[in-house]
Amino acid sequence: MASRARRKEALRALEGIGPKVTVVARVKEDGKWKRFNAAYDEHGHILANVVVMHEKQVEFPVCHYELRYTDGGVDHRPAVGNVAAGAEEQRAIVAAQLAVMKASEELGAKTETQNDDANPQTYPPTQTLPVNPAQTSAGNAQRVTQVEALARFVEDRELQQKMEIAVQTNRAWEEFVKVTGIDYVDKVVRNDLLKFDKALRERGLEPATVNERHRRVMAVLKFAGIDTVKKQLPTAPRVEMKLPTVYTSDQLRRLFAAAEEYERLAFQIALKLGLRDQELSTAEFSDIHFDGRFFRVQSKPEHHFQVKSLEQRDIPIPDDLLESLRIWKGRDPG
Repeated sequence: MASRARRKEALRALEGIGPKVTVVARVKEDGKWKRFNAAYDEHGHILANVVVMHEKQVEFPVCHYELRYTDGGVDHRPAVGNVAAGAEEQRAIVAAQLAVMKASEELGAKTETQNDDANPQTYPPTQTLPVNPAQTSAGNAQRVTQVEALARFVEDRELQQKMEIAVQTNRAWEEFVKVTGIDYVDKVVRNDLLKFDKALRERGLEPATVNERHRRVMAVLKFAGIDTVKKQLPTAPRVEMKLPTVYTSDQLRRLFAAAEEYERLAFQIALKLGLRDQELSTAEFSDIHFDGRFFRVQSKPEHHFQVKSLEQRDIPIPDDLLESLRIWKGRDPG
């Protein structure tokens, strides 16, 4: 414990040399994206998905973290992902690198002055460290931290409005890091992916889910510049595509009999419109066209949902379901 405390004290002293680096969270409030400082507890640990808003700590379901610092008169705002602990880790890395660069510059200036006094010979200025603080990867595309790799991938997909991919990949990558404990993506080896697949199977996840999360991890690695073929990383485990489960009339009757009113309506929408899981979970009254008697399946970026193949589609609503929806909207318009 004493050793850990000394390390923290030394790190704080080092960070004090260079520019101040802070963690800022981008959150959605009242339908608008806003930025607030990340919140910390009394021990200095960053709080997940909590920001300081009007001198109060407020929790949000999702936070997109960024770093803020000024170097050489230039403001930097690199994105560092959606994980609070990872953002704080990146803050410490960048702060330490900036401090080393600052100390190196000052040491170089002092050395030149001392040498000039003793000898009129001039010396070339001391070179700064080959570090790009915005990348924290020493300028090498392969030397990227796992936090950076995820942050860059997620930001790219969000800019493309592929919100669902960003969310699901973030989840898969966090699991991968938890299982393997990797710090830099170039350290990933074949055995890491195999261990990850095994851990998912041991949790009882379906083969299709293991396949999907493996592919998402591989997508991040490729995006980070990793040659997955040269490193002989394994492809996603193959999956036998199973036929869907079809319920009998008696099973459906018992299901609807046991369901509460709201559940019964939701199940009717799923059954009679043939909606996919997320299409159903993000369904809103704005999707229902009562005059046209159809339901429109459409993307909802605010819910991180994107329609399959980027194609909207209209589904006719049976008369009995339409009437149930009309009654429900009259009672619960929100």
